[in-house]
Amino acid sequence: MRSRPARRLWLAVALVAGTAGLFWLTSWLLGKGNDGAGIANVLALPVEVLGSVAASVALRSHPEADEAKLKAWVSTLLDQVVTTEASA
Repeated sequence: MRSRPARRLWLAVALVAGTAGLFWLTSWLLGKGNDGAGIANVLALPVEVLGSVAASVALRSHPEADEAKLKAWVSTLLDQVVTTEASA
């Protein structure tokens, strides 16, 4: 298994290469025509890719849930809802 700094270096290289590729693709597609819908679709591509990357990183870095803590939190939330609904 690779060390953490080596992984971060490869991640940085991949992100830079991906960003450069998306920039090139966007520039190339924008040069093909100037209709509004086409430009909007082209500009949406990098946003969608970056959003997908951010979502996958967030899902991978999410810690495992502790069942006892979740049950305690749900119980507290239920008590708050019942109290609020009773006063309303």
